[in-house]
Amino acid sequence: MTVTAYSQQLRPGSITITPKMGVNASSYFGDDNEGCEYKAGFTIGAEGEYYVKNWLGISTGLMYSQQGCSAGKYGSSDAKICTEYLNVPVLCNFHLGKCFSLKAGLQPGVNLSAKAKVGDVSANLSRSGVDAKTFDIAMPIGMSFAFNNLVIDARYALSLNTAFKGKNNYGDLSNADLYNSVFSLTLGYRFNLK
Repeated sequence: MTVTAYSQQLRPGSITITPKMGVNASSYFGDDNEGCEYKAGFTIGAEGEYYVKNWLGISTGLMYSQQGCSAGKYGSSDAKICTEYLNVPVLCNFHLGKCFSLKAGLQPGVNLSAKAKVGDVSANLSRSGVDAKTFDIAMPIGMSFAFNNLVIDARYALSLNTAFKGKNNYGDLSNADLYNSVFSLTLGYRFNLK
């Protein structure tokens, strides 16, 4: 069976833009992550790529991302930390043939909100004396597969800085060994601009 990857060959100097949306599985990595389990979230945005060579592209984008973790049960209700970020992935994309790519880079992010949620009740995390740090910098690695301009992208991003600041009755979270840990799977459509 023959697989056609692109309707148009991408060459050096080509520019593409890929709107995308998908799901996250997020938690916290580190020595202090006891009780943190992965929780599902949503991600949406777009990335643009410039092809330096047939096999190498540089991309950047803007992605809204729901993150945080599931923290187990509080009474009979599920407890969660729900954070939202606006991330700016900057990646080197290594194209292995017409369909498959490997990618790695850095991803600055800005925290938009941080809430503690128990059942249907939520409150800003800052009310407890702690909060998510305003800025996050992560190292994403991943791979993608393209078919007729549809792009499936699987990515893992681990923060390089700790996730929280402040202190409360449970301790000083400014020194807590907790880093954002996010798996994402997105589906996008690639438009060739040049």
